[in-house]
Amino acid sequence: ILGKVSLIAIIFHFIIGLAIIWVAMSVFEPIILRGFRYKLTLRELICLSILLMMLGCGLANCDLYGFSFLKLFVASGLLLICNVSNISYTLMFASTMGIGSMLAGNNPLYMAPFIIWALAIIIFKSYHKIFSCLSLAISEVVVALYFNIYYNISALTFIPLLLACVIFMVIPNSVLTQISALLSNGSER
Repeated sequence: ILGKVSLIAIIFHFIIGLAIIWVAMSVFEPIILRGFRYKLTLRELICLSILLMMLGCGLANCDLYGFSFLKLFVASGLLLICNVSNISYTLMFASTMGIGSMLAGNNPLYMAPFIIWALAIIIFKSYHKIFSCLSLAISEVVVALYFNIYYNISALTFIPLLLACVIFMVIPNSVLTQISALLSNGSER
């Protein structure tokens, strides 16, 4: 009943599914077992990057009349990660989400803006939260209007970033401090 090609496709999909399960277990099992007491190992960080790439690949095609859920997720994630952890995690998040969205459309459209957003947020990390949000918004305006990197620009292009900034500004500093203490190990506290 199954042809030769169908059997090969089934085996290939089965192997890919097993690999995704292994990657997910490599990330979530240590977090569930030991909590956030220890930093993730290199293998766990690589697996987390692969999961973020898959998430970016999936979110790249989730637009609602021009409203990009990918931009909302990445902007919120960058603002949060930059303020609760170190710079390398922020750049890792931006680059892996950019690679994932690049793989979805075979176009490096989002790779550069995400890293530009991360760098803009990192520059103003030590100042008040509003400056991180303003730097994110200004960097998006520069990317969208000056470099003309997007195919079609509308008001909906900027709304996900503004919404992410509003969400980030609503989070109290005490909650950010608690998250930062939870994610840092004993030597960083």
